[in-house]
Amino acid sequence: MRHLDKAIGLIFSIVLAAPGIAANAAQGGADKPTPTRLNLHVEALPEPAKAPEVANLAIEGYSPVSYFEKNLPEKGKPEFQSSYEGKVYYLASTEQLAKFEADPKRYAPVFGEYCPYSLALGRRVAIDPTRFEIVQGQLLLFHNSAELDALSEWDKDKDPDRLLKRAKAEYTLFRF
Repeated sequence: MRHLDKAIGLIFSIVLAAPGIAANAAQGGADKPTPTRLNLHVEALPEPAKAPEVANLAIEGYSPVSYFEKNLPEKGKPEFQSSYEGKVYYLASTEQLAKFEADPKRYAPVFGEYCPYSLALGRRVAIDPTRFEIVQGQLLLFHNSAELDALSEWDKDKDPDRLLKRAKAEYTLFRF
């Protein structure tokens, strides 16, 4: 193994010195090779194109209408966007866009980017847009992490109406 390392090192030094030796021989063959500088400059490839970031993108780009129509979270598309209460919503189609713009309050999540279960406990915690429930015709989005599956906790509670009322009261306080 040690012999292999020496051989590789010798080959490497010959390859690096070869341009200097050839240039020196062309100039009259002096004893010492002229050292050549290695060009270590590496050009970076262009950055891949990214979708432009949208300020105030609501529910991480999920279409609020899909929760109601398809009973599932579905990513919306930037070409079908609408604004409501300072947030930009992506919808999945022109039909969804028309429905949302006709009645955005019906489709927008009640508590915006906050989890209703956590609000009911007096805390503001971010949502996971894939965890949702439609309660009393309103879209609720829940937090989900290793520490707390808020949707499961919400469903375990014997009085979800009480939780919803507490969440609305806390949300009103947080907004002021």
